[in-house]
Amino acid sequence: MEIFYSQETNVLNLVALLKAHHIRKVVASPGTTDVNFIVSIQNDPFFEMYSCIDERSAAFMACGIAAESREPVVITCTESTASRNYYPALTEAYHRKLPILAVTGLHDYRLIGNLEPQVIDRSESPKDTFRLKVHLPFVNVNDEKSAKYSEYLINKAILELRHHGGGPVHINLPSLLNMTFTQKELPKVRVINRYMLDNEFPNIDGKKIAIFCGVHAIWSDDLVNAVERFCGAYNSVVFGCAACGYNGKYKILSTKAGLSQFINAMNSDVELLVHIGQESGDYNIKKFFPNVKEVWRVDEDGELRDYFGKLTKVFEMSDSAFFKHYSTIGTADQDEYLNRCLDCVKNTDFKESYPFSNIYAASKITPLLPANSVLHLGLSNTLRAWMLFSTPKSVYTYSNLGTRGIDGGVSTMVGASQVNKDKLYFGVFGDLSLMYDLTVIGNRHVGNNIRIVLINNDGGCLFRTWGHKVLGREFLNQYIAASGHMLGKSNVVIRHLCEDLGFEYLSAHDKESFNFSYKRFVTPEITEKPMLFELFTNPEEEMEAFSISNGIVESDWKKSVKTALGDKGISYVKKLLNK
Repeated sequence: MEIFYSQETNVLNLVALLKAHHIRKVVASPGTTDVNFIVSIQNDPFFEMYSCIDERSAAFMACGIAAESREPVVITCTESTASRNYYPALTEAYHRKLPILAVTGLHDYRLIGNLEPQVIDRSESPKDTFRLKVHLPFVNVNDEKSAKYSEYLINKAILELRHHGGGPVHINLPSLLNMTFTQKELPKVRVINRYMLDNEFPNIDGKKIAIFCGVHAIWSDDLVNAVERFCGAYNSVVFGCAACGYNGKYKILSTKAGLSQFINAMNSDVELLVHIGQESGDYNIKKFFPNVKEVWRVDEDGELRDYFGKLTKVFEMSDSAFFKHYSTIGTADQDEYLNRCLDCVKNTDFKESYPFSNIYAASKITPLLPANSVLHLGLSNTLRAWMLFSTPKSVYTYSNLGTRGIDGGVSTMVGASQVNKDKLYFGVFGDLSLMYDLTVIGNRHVGNNIRIVLINNDGGCLFRTWGHKVLGREFLNQYIAASGHMLGKSNVVIRHLCEDLGFEYLSAHDKESFNFSYKRFVTPEITEKPMLFELFTNPEEEMEAFSISNGIVESDWKKSVKTALGDKGISYVKKLLNK
């Protein structure tokens, strides 16, 4: 019987990526759990194989081969004491920065601690043995998600062999113990490469390009100029959330653009996405580029951040360096894509048909925020609503998007306001977010440059809108949305608290009372007292506003509201409005 490659996905991915990254030298110490890997490479003429029964000696042999050849070397053995015998040589490799890739086969992780033969816990290793340790997932047939994750982890491990001077790396290779070797060809795998400033940059010509920017540090004039030269040179734009930090000519709010009716018109032809910044406030951004073939990540940390699942290149350099390089060779000199995007999103601006809601308030307040002020956005429903509208160019927007928790937003804004007492700091928070952080409004450092919008919709309106999975359940208001808390039981709690603490208190229950007060809230002068503007909205109208922003016709949104809230929920809303 002819022997080919193993049918196990992890093995196939590993072999294919070793070949793609030109790693051919292997020192093998075979056993049951790594035999699939060894059999798959020993008949492939690409690989240069060595055998050594003693794992300690095998690893030191690899050190000698790596030092002399200046190439990465793979060592492979099974779990249990075999893998522990690698430690002396790997410690040597760590301190000498030798690129040794230890591939150790293992049984099912779930067997650890259950008296299974040869199964030991290798989740931890001495700190000076590996630069990086990855555990590949078990990948069953047709498990595409796990297969892609395996592919990503292998790329990450291989790239670390030479990163920042290099050193040893460990891959835990789980085996399904499938001893069928009938796979004649290796799969097509996604190869991720890393580029430094002194490397030759890859070709970018002929690709339809867009930039996506997550939360970003304050943009320098140098970076703004480099990005805008790049956009002009490649007929590109910058998609970004409200907190991305860029407010220049080529910005398109990704939250706006991501509304369902615009995606195909704007993004169907984008092939290459350049990803900068960190986390994004746009929850739907992964669906935003349906036909993107590859993503290039640019960041000085050089880490593999595969947010879109299509990462192919990482540029370990500043954003400015990247865009300066490519802008000098681009030749498009046109804004056709920018104009097309602007035409698509212009209909998402303020609509008089919006009911009194988070979205209505955002559409009215954001354009009037004073020059050079700062906007802090709470998470969840608030973030989604306020990111639909552009602020003036000089207004900088923040949000605690690092972990997307609703706690601490108000305190973060108060802390920021201490840096510049002559600048206005606006914050928008839901009732649950404010309750999490309520004590800070009594902090002695709260200054008169603080202004807070409180969206009081009696609980987590997120669960009632934005297509959440629990929609349609009659018991939603009982526990899930946390309705009936102290701010929902009485509409004067915050008023009394704020007035006692020296705030100027404003409130609105409808469009008429809102329109009477909101211009006072956005006055550009620093007033005698800090302000809090409490808006009493309800889930039904929040749902309606969301539906309108998405271009959903009236009959459809009414049906959606009833589905989301149910008859009991509608009755509850009416009770709230009449109290």
